[in-house]
Order: sequence, then C-alpha cells, then structure tokens
Amino acid sequence: MTDVMKMDSIPEELSLDQEWCLGESNFSVLIKELQSLSVENLVEFGSGVSSVRLALQLPHVKLLSIESDPTYHMRTVQLLKRFVPDSRVGVELRKLCWQRHGLGLYQSYDVGPFFPRVDAVIIDGPPGWTHRGREGCLYQVFRSLRIGGRVYLDDYVRPAEQQIVRNWQAAYPGVFGIRVLDISPPRLCVLEKTRDVPHECLSFSVARDNWALALRGLAHRLSA
Repeated sequence: MTDVMKMDSIPEELSLDQEWCLGESNFSVLIKELQSLSVENLVEFGSGVSSVRLALQLPHVKLLSIESDPTYHMRTVQLLKRFVPDSRVGVELRKLCWQRHGLGLYQSYDVGPFFPRVDAVIIDGPPGWTHRGREGCLYQVFRSLRIGGRVYLDDYVRPAEQQIVRNWQAAYPGVFGIRVLDISPPRLCVLEKTRDVPHECLSFSVARDNWALALRGLAHRLSA
C-alpha cells in the first residue's frame, strides 16, 4: 500500500462516501488545507475511516484520534494495523462524560492530554445526540492549539453546528478568523487562531443556549 492513495486504488471499506463519513470531496480539500499548513501534530475528535485515510495521506504527521465508542475504537485500531501498520496514529478511548466549561455543562469526550503544540484539530464527534458535545472539544484543546493553528468543524450545514460556531465566537471574541471551505454542500467550517487568551469568556449567550438545550432535554425525558 503506497503512502498516498489514488482515488481509483481506495478499497471500498476505506471510502469516505459512506454514511457518517466526511465525504471524498471534503477530504480532498481538507488534505490540501493540512498540507498548506505544514501540519506536524493533528488532533481528531471522532475516529474511523478518516483516521486511516489521514495516516495514509499524511504519513509524517502525528495524529491523536479520540473516540468514545469501544466498537468504533477497536475497528479503527484494526483498520490501521491492516492498512498502515507503521502509522504515527494514536487512537485513544475517552468515554463521554459531563464537564463544565465557562457557565455551561457539556457531554463530551473525557478530558485528557494532547500534544504540547497542536497545529490543527478536526472535530467530527461526538454524536449529534450530545447536542453541544462538539462545542466542548474546542474548550479542551484551545490552550494546546498554536497561534495560526486551525480547527475544522464537520457538518456545518446543520443548524446545531452553526450555533456551536456562534458560541465559540462569543466565548473567544476576536480570537478566531472564520471561513467556510468552498465545497458543495459547505460542510467544513474553518477557525484559525489569531491570538492567545488565558481562557474562554463567561458568555451569557452561550450559557442561555446551553441551559435551554438541557431544559428541553429534561422536559422530553419527563414526558416520555
């Protein structure tokens, strides 16, 4: 298996044009982005086929892939052993747990160590049913993300992800430059860190969004 795979040589099980995957067109643009950024240390929230493809396309990059589901974690590990046995990928199982960031509570991956210096972050998890779980990922990794580093948020076509970006803007005012990659549909939103701050702001707009979701969820459970 060569380091860089051509489209016509990709095994079907490594195709990204599957349900819950990034998509080949999105991945192609993402790879060009990461190459232009000269990424050395990459963090991926949500493991899977994309982890294997990243290892194949960017063999020099150290990748930390974080997963909450034991089945997906094992599947990713097995795919890496099969297709990229000498990869520089670490797949960590971090269960979902409740955590506080600012004035909000988030159900997201358990907090753990990252690279001391992170060049780029891909956020494609946790699942949508955690509501703002993906929002919590940036709060975890922010201090490690270098100035000039980028965050790639998948599924930006969804209102929930668009709200997450608005919440990040409120929590880190003036910290990130934001753009949407020129892909149809526009699934990837890019945030580029322009300066450092000690921590996120205590934003009441973020807290309102966070607690409104929590109350709706509680009401739904009580009526079930």
